[in-house]
Amino acid sequence: MPTKCSLCNAPNVNKTTCPMNPNAKFPRPEVHNTQEDMININKNNSEEIKNLTQQNEDLNIQLQSVTNHNSDLVVSIASYKIQMTDLIKKYYKEVNEADLYYSRWYELKEKHIRESASIKLIPRIQKELLKTKTDFEECSICLESMHKDDYCMTVCGHEFHNTCLDRSIQTMTSDSCPTCRH
Repeated sequence: MPTKCSLCNAPNVNKTTCPMNPNAKFPRPEVHNTQEDMININKNNSEEIKNLTQQNEDLNIQLQSVTNHNSDLVVSIASYKIQMTDLIKKYYKEVNEADLYYSRWYELKEKHIRESASIKLIPRIQKELLKTKTDFEECSICLESMHKDDYCMTVCGHEFHNTCLDRSIQTMTSDSCPTCRH
């Protein structure tokens, strides 16, 4: 390892030959840095230190900006996740409500079908009546004349269009005959 002067930092010499050492026995200025060289070296070093310090400050500012941007992104992502979770919960809640409404509607529809079947004559008996029936009265719901293909009679003996009776039963809250309410 090469030696350096501890006073002027010149390579491959020691302080006993340094011209900056007042106690030097054999000063060799040609191999040592002179006072002027030392001032220039110090100026250059201080300029380099100043530049490096400024670069370090600029890098710290950039790092702080990146850190702030990253923290903003983390906050934005967290907010987005919360919003998406809320939307998904709301969607599933609405889907569940729609399923409940549909199942309730379907139950009511099935109930109306059962109710309309309970006040109508059995289809086999209606077929037998239609074989002998030639005179059709008017439907007491729509007040139009009835035909053989859209004829229905209730257990209480009232005659309607089949579609009119079904519609009437579906709109009513009970399964009673529209004419006599029995």
